[in-house]
Amino acid sequence: MPGNQASAVPQGDRRGRARPEFEGDTDQPAATRGRVEKVRRLMWALDSRVEGDTLWEEYKSVYNARWSHVVEFPGGEGTGLQVKEGKPPQSWTYRAVGDTLEKDDSVEQSGALRLRLIVLASDKAWPYSWGACEFNRDCYVNCEVERVWQIVKGVVNKWSSGHGETDFTPDPCVLIGTPGIGKSMAAGSYLLYQLLHYDAEQLQVVFHCLGDTT
Repeated sequence: MPGNQASAVPQGDRRGRARPEFEGDTDQPAATRGRVEKVRRLMWALDSRVEGDTLWEEYKSVYNARWSHVVEFPGGEGTGLQVKEGKPPQSWTYRAVGDTLEKDDSVEQSGALRLRLIVLASDKAWPYSWGACEFNRDCYVNCEVERVWQIVKGVVNKWSSGHGETDFTPDPCVLIGTPGIGKSMAAGSYLLYQLLHYDAEQLQVVFHCLGDTT
């Protein structure tokens, strides 16, 4: 689906994650500098094994995935659907219920456009399909996939707010569901995209593992 291309580098005072080189930062804790050095060596090893710019091009394709969305609107003879380019002006709203989140339908206004689906398009597909016969460029995000990201983002926010604390361990998140509902292709791809766009000052490294590949 067509849409507006995301900026290749996050704006504002955030440090871009997509830089090809790591810059030294003497203000970083020793543990952080150690992790950065490990990633530097890993990227060098990957670069020495990959022919051309295949891995880099695939990374940029995921990072710059284009947004579009589907809205539902009331019509004279019922309800219709419309595809719009770019990010939705208003996403779904959630409320805390115990230790999790649930979609909050009470904030939706009667007669207003209702968001039904978000689509992220990656020209070189998504990691889930790179080793498969199928080639899926589109990642479909519904309210449940977005809910998964909001839960994970809450954990990452909590972890990043305690950055530098050696005794803090992020809570693990496990997504449970029947086969074929989109845990890997939809939720996995969307989580990867959102984590890559998280503040690189707070989250320096993102690893994506699928089966026995990283």
